[in-house]
Amino acid sequence: MGMTISNKRRLWLHRYAIFAALWIVALIFFGAQVKSTSSGLSVPDWPNTYGHFMFSFPWEKMVGGIFWEHSHRMIASIAGLFTFALTVATYRIDDRKWVKRLSLSASIAVLVQGLLGGLTVLFYLPTWLSSSHGTLAQIYLCIVVSVAVVTSPRWSDAPATSPDGGRISLRSLVLATTGVIFLQLIFGAVMRHSDAGLAIPDFPTMFGSWVPPLSDARLAAANHELRDLGLLWKRGMQDISAAEMFSHVLHRAWAVVVTIMVLWTVIRVRRERAEAAIRRPAFLLLGLLAAQVTLGILTILTEKQFTVASLHLLNGALTLATSVVLSIQVRHLLRDPNRDAVPVHQGRPRVAVPSGRALEADEVGA
Repeated sequence: MGMTISNKRRLWLHRYAIFAALWIVALIFFGAQVKSTSSGLSVPDWPNTYGHFMFSFPWEKMVGGIFWEHSHRMIASIAGLFTFALTVATYRIDDRKWVKRLSLSASIAVLVQGLLGGLTVLFYLPTWLSSSHGTLAQIYLCIVVSVAVVTSPRWSDAPATSPDGGRISLRSLVLATTGVIFLQLIFGAVMRHSDAGLAIPDFPTMFGSWVPPLSDARLAAANHELRDLGLLWKRGMQDISAAEMFSHVLHRAWAVVVTIMVLWTVIRVRRERAEAAIRRPAFLLLGLLAAQVTLGILTILTEKQFTVASLHLLNGALTLATSVVLSIQVRHLLRDPNRDAVPVHQGRPRVAVPSGRALEADEVGA
């Protein structure tokens, strides 16, 4: 049998959501390149570009840092239009209210994201604002990816039938893993936008030691070595502060936590022989984790070569999005074990009767 008109429209919506998500992936990469090439203030005004309307700026002047910053702005503007169109299409095609609200949240996210992007320029790239801008980009991507998942023709609104067993449910484990990954991206954003990415220039040791250089004496020695290595020049030869050193150490340490949680999740998925919709994102998550660790190490060893650093950020966003997809599928396909519990009153089940009075189990047979 052929597809109905309704199913065809929903398939179109699903494919368009995938396209929008891929566009946002490109947006995140160009945004990463802006920071990696120190191009954030290459265009000092906003929303215009050197007094020009954004899309009328001369192409021949898009050189150096202007290319990355202005390209990022144009891609972001187009992403906004694509997202607004996705929201409108969802409201017209999908009957589920929660899906409509989800698509609406994507439009709200891109509006706030654009505002934060402009403010980072107008306020000269403060760490907290730039980090918020970077973090919201990850959330924005995850929302649009979620829309793509729930509009898939394979998605069914029927109640889940497969049980979710174990002392710690897979639903809880995957949700915790997603939270741990999200925190790591926040830590990474703070470290990146405070220019502390090379606060420790070696790996896996820290200035040849396994003890973090957080004491005053070791921090002073670390800054002396960084100065000798020429790694403070991007910071205007400004020393690494204790807070910045801590953000770098925290990012490294939390990566161990992320690794443990992802491995635990994948092992659980494999042991429980979950269906393909759960297995696929779980194994993809494992592959992205391996790539992320590799890119993180290369970022240090190449002294933050800009493309490597940007790919590290982009892969982190894809890792979070994949974990969100896994969370959605697990919660959708596995039955919540807490809902299967039988209500108990003083150790005995109660039975509802039409009068509203609840009978004890031993009264039922009387």
